[in-house]
Amino acid sequence: IYLIFMKIKFVFFVMISIVFTANIKATNSLIAEKEISVIAKTSCYSNEDININFNVSYNSQFENTLYPSFIYSFGGVKNSNGDFSKYNYFDYNISSNKKIDVKIRMTNNKFIEETIQYVSVKGQDSRQYGNLNPLWKYDELKYIKLPGQTFFHFEVIDAKSEKVLLRKDIQLSYRSINECIYAIEKKDGTFLYTDYLYASYVNEDSQLIDGFLSSALRAFENSSGEKLPYGWAGYQKGNFYVFLQVGVVVEYLHKLGMQYSSITDTSNVSKKVFSQYVRLIDESLYLQNTNCVDGSVLLASIFEKIGLRCFLVLEPGHMYLIVGLTENIEEFKEENFLFVESTLISSGVSWHNSAENGTEGILASKKFTPETKFINIREARAKGIKPIQ
Repeated sequence: IYLIFMKIKFVFFVMISIVFTANIKATNSLIAEKEISVIAKTSCYSNEDININFNVSYNSQFENTLYPSFIYSFGGVKNSNGDFSKYNYFDYNISSNKKIDVKIRMTNNKFIEETIQYVSVKGQDSRQYGNLNPLWKYDELKYIKLPGQTFFHFEVIDAKSEKVLLRKDIQLSYRSINECIYAIEKKDGTFLYTDYLYASYVNEDSQLIDGFLSSALRAFENSSGEKLPYGWAGYQKGNFYVFLQVGVVVEYLHKLGMQYSSITDTSNVSKKVFSQYVRLIDESLYLQNTNCVDGSVLLASIFEKIGLRCFLVLEPGHMYLIVGLTENIEEFKEENFLFVESTLISSGVSWHNSAENGTEGILASKKFTPETKFINIREARAKGIKPIQ
């Protein structure tokens, strides 16, 4: 009986050892798989027949960061041939010792639809280079209000057998839709100026503007005892009526309690990408405070809605708005424009300069300088830069 018991104990111990060893191997296998999928250092696939190398990278100009406003703004831009321009965000290179047709699949639940690109690899270990053009979820970009982190996933798939040959992940930071890029430092140390993208924050299509204009007319009637004779007539009734329409809007914003806010900075610490926080017009109307950029794009949205030609004016450290006194502007001379200084709306100062105390008025004329830059809203629209909405 003792010998039988010892044999049973020995067999049981051996079985336990086998199971325990198997569990260790299985655990180690899972850890290894997790390391590969998270770190994604491996970019080479090989078996007895074929050896593939694949690498993918994000545009180094953006320092591993996505800017939703930049992506959205360029989404409708067309090249000289009338085709939608494709800004290069992701580059890849691939090589194989033999010819093979592959699919490169790109996925990210937050920013893009599943994107598939077909590549015929030539073989002979000849390295091929290309760009991956993501199918961006443009309608979702406007809801990106806070910075964060995200992963983009890439798979190289045998187009014939549908077998996944390689996987690779890229981790990127992303910024808020409110962050507008106005300059990018290039590799040679010069700058690509993109301040025309401020035009994306002008939203003359917003449904909020219709309600705002109706309320402004009622407020004018209640305060003056008179109606705005021709309503919102744009340029149909001459220069003075342009001035009157602009004045009614400015006065109504003052009555709403619009306040000046100097908030412009973001948490972006990039040394190559320069950006500013810009409120969307619904945020400005709701919060009732704006900085010079917020106020200028809000006013431009309203005036463009009623048919007035608007230009955002950039000077070092400041922005204001000018409105054409006529629809057809042939020369950029001060006398052809009405100037609107949005930062003074909350002050309650007069529309013109005050001779009594030397203060600048909301609609006071300014002088253009060699450093003055103009952002033509209608020209931006013609180039495909649409409102963020």
